Amino acid sequence: MENIYTLWSDENRQYHSPTQFLPLVPLTFLAIAMRCIIQTFLIKPMGIYLGIPPDQPAHSSDLLEKTSRPSKLTRFTESCIRLMWYSFIWTFGMAVLWNKPWLWDINASWTDFGNDPVSVDLWFYGSLTIVYYSSAFVGQLFLDVRRKDFWIMFIHHITVVAMVAIIWIFKLHRIGSLAPLMHDVNDIIMELSKCLNYLKCPKCPEILFGLFAISWVITRLIILPFWYIRACLEDSRGVLSQASVYYVWNGLFLILMFLHCLWTVMIFKVIRMTIQKGSTVDIRSASESCSEEELKKQE
Repeated sequence: MENIYTLWSDENRQYHSPTQFLPLVPLTFLAIAMRCIIQTFLIKPMGIYLGIPPDQPAHSSDLLEKTSRPSKLTRFTESCIRLMWYSFIWTFGMAVLWNKPWLWDINASWTDFGNDPVSVDLWFYGSLTIVYYSSAFVGQLFLDVRRKDFWIMFIHHITVVAMVAIIWIFKLHRIGSLAPLMHDVNDIIMELSKCLNYLKCPKCPEILFGLFAISWVITRLIILPFWYIRACLEDSRGVLSQASVYYVWNGLFLILMFLHCLWTVMIFKVIRMTIQKGSTVDIRSASESCSEEELKKQE
């Protein structure tokens, strides 16, 4: 660990080597293993204890239906593990960035570019983010239920991993550290709403989903484009141009904005269906082959 950190903490060292990510590769697979253990031995028993029906062995005649329609317990465990992660990393990120000037003044992100060493806490925050999104990418391909927005999420994970790599290779750790805070707060509310929905808690899912929709619009459709992306596009001190990543960096964020618009359409579909049905529906939990009519029949 000391050798890993000295790569980042030495003020006279240039942080441009992709080999800095190599120590994080085994940590990615460790994170996947920990996720499987926590889901199997902690979250699933907890879900069953709280009243979610346990998974039943699939009969041969039901195999196709079982694979296309994941159980409520499976969906609960996936939402719960994401809730645990987002709650932890957002709290940790706020603790790390609270005393950083660029949290309160985004223009401070460009100050002393290239000469500001990465602090220990910021290094851990960035490393955890890389490990999570790398493991989430692998998990989506091989572990997670195939959801309605599979390809949107696939592109999202690739985009985020590319952005995080650019952040550390080109020393954009100040401006880059702000983005997860805007994203993770929405995901905490969304996953909590879904978990409570699976547990059939009265009214709580609807209230939380309403808060999620409001926070989504504020952070993803207002703050992100008009505060964050605007600052990157203006690049007032020429930092992104100096690092030769202006078009790549801003292009990745425009891809994210496009994905956010697609998700916004899905969110408003859920709002419409919630008003009609009277309870929140997890639109992401359906397989891609499910029609909207089938989705309405989900418990």
